Amino acid sequence: MPLLLNPARLPLPASTTTVFDRSGPLVLELGFGDGRFLQTLARQHPDWNLLGADTARVSVTRAWHRMRGLSNVRLYCGSGVFLLSNLVRPESLHCMYVNFPDPWPKARHAHRRLFQPGFLRLLAARLAAGGALLLTTDDHRYFAEAIARAQDSGLFAVAQPDPPAIVLQTRYARKWRGLGRTFRHATLRKCAAPAEPVLPTVSLVPDMFHALLAGDLPEPAAFTPNAYPFKGGKVVLLQSLRTEDGRKMVVLARTHEEELIQDLLIEVRPTKAAQADLVVNLTPFGQPLATHGAREAVKAVTGWLINRGLTLVDTYY
Repeated sequence: MPLLLNPARLPLPASTTTVFDRSGPLVLELGFGDGRFLQTLARQHPDWNLLGADTARVSVTRAWHRMRGLSNVRLYCGSGVFLLSNLVRPESLHCMYVNFPDPWPKARHAHRRLFQPGFLRLLAARLAAGGALLLTTDDHRYFAEAIARAQDSGLFAVAQPDPPAIVLQTRYARKWRGLGRTFRHATLRKCAAPAEPVLPTVSLVPDMFHALLAGDLPEPAAFTPNAYPFKGGKVVLLQSLRTEDGRKMVVLARTHEEELIQDLLIEVRPTKAAQADLVVNLTPFGQPLATHGAREAVKAVTGWLINRGLTLVDTYY
């Protein structure tokens, strides 16, 4: 299995053996930064299977260089909550680390803070019996809010020991300590399960969806990005490109679903189907997940072309 994790190549959810080619305790770090902490964990606990998730491509690149030679680490460029919800099986996670999360201090951004009731239910559903989340932060107000919500959930027993020495070697710990800040640490140990199962946020759909159109491709023109909302997310058509002979078009689309953002290429090309001139379909470029959002992207491009004079012949979505 490659160091960089591609959920499109895996069954969702996936067993630890499928992801790591071996069994062992499953550990997740959400937001690994430069990867220093994850690298240390991998060396100190060679029996652990470590998942690391970060949304910043530059962080993933840096961590990738650090992890080469380590067989017990997998990196994911994207949301750790997405992995927790869709990749990790129920009651299979040994522990989770969250070091110096973004506190989102402004009131209007409060909904973006990690420790929401829904996240705590998800965490309790994915942790094994006795499993725990280890939180370290320099933001005391954020810490107090997170602890209060964990206690109110009734799903966790909360302890507040001193931060482990290994945490104090992370990039942000060294930075904040140099500025004289103090740290707070908590262990949120699962003591109960949610009353109802917590289902994955993304469901895969048959990926053969496409549309047939009659007519010619519209003439090249300045492309204005357009957003197309759907239940549970939105599609943004960002850019269109034509081949030199003018017979094909590719539209770059970005889908936003819960904890999942995908960049997709939607192709518009000639077809020999009866009564149709063009077919609109999702290309395999980048191995996208065949989600509801991907299907909506094909529908959005189809609608965009219909608004420019093409006629819909048939749909397969």
